[in-house]
Amino acid sequence: MSDTTPTPETPAAEQTPTPAPETSTPAADTAAAKDWQAEAEKWKSFARKHEDAAKANADKAKRFDEFEESQKTELQKAADAAATAKAEADATRAELARMQAAVKHGLSEDDLDLLGTHGTPDEIEARAEKLAARLNSAEANKPKPDFGGGDRGTDVTAKGGQLGEADMKRMSPEEIVKAQAEGRFSDLLKSN
Repeated sequence: MSDTTPTPETPAAEQTPTPAPETSTPAADTAAAKDWQAEAEKWKSFARKHEDAAKANADKAKRFDEFEESQKTELQKAADAAATAKAEADATRAELARMQAAVKHGLSEDDLDLLGTHGTPDEIEARAEKLAARLNSAEANKPKPDFGGGDRGTDVTAKGGQLGEADMKRMSPEEIVKAQAEGRFSDLLKSN
């Protein structure tokens, strides 16, 4: 039972709580201090053990990181080379498509820049076809050059290769003799 509960043998007034006896003696204090020191030493040894393991792991991690970086560099170099090769191949395909479209549609070297370098070969072909159509329509609508020669007289081809009086006036005597030998003045000579 507890110290504060009355017991039937002693009256309640006489019962008072009694303090716990002090068991602390200088020898006991030393024993408790040694237990704490032993506990602290135990944890210090664990900490040193873990520090040594962490240092070993840190060295290994550093070597692994260096290895990984060297491998990454090689992989990165390979990836860069592959990307460069792909870009060059794409540019070559586009250039080939431009050249083929230009040749097919009769475009000049100056017209190649107008085709562009982007898009699929079919898109480049479509642009070349449109450009060729525009250039051909512009050429057809362009007026014929006039060199200021004036009227040349009777059209020889309209009369089936026969020459008329206007032709005879323009020709030298040698040309007239030659044309007469060829029979190109036959109609003219018959009518006279």
